[in-house]
Amino acid sequence: MAPLSGIMWTGFAFQSLIFAFSSSLAWLWMLCRYLASPLKVFSFLMPLFGFSFGVLLLDDPVGLPFVFGALQVCQSLNLPSETSACGAR
Repeated sequence: MAPLSGIMWTGFAFQSLIFAFSSSLAWLWMLCRYLASPLKVFSFLMPLFGFSFGVLLLDDPVGLPFVFGALQVCQSLNLPSETSACGAR
């Protein structure tokens, strides 16, 4: 394992302090303004957004497992809206 350099520590500090803090602050702000149930979609879509930005910005390859997993996530978000607890719409 290579020793940690200054740029690695800078990246770690940015991710943990700046990005994590700002995203938590935005999440709490949205919870104060909106109901939690509609916002749950964002928590499921966050990994898809992260991977999509990796593809767009870093030219990461898109494989079949990601496509299959993304389709499953999208279907799981759509499933509760198609049925109710008693089966009637």
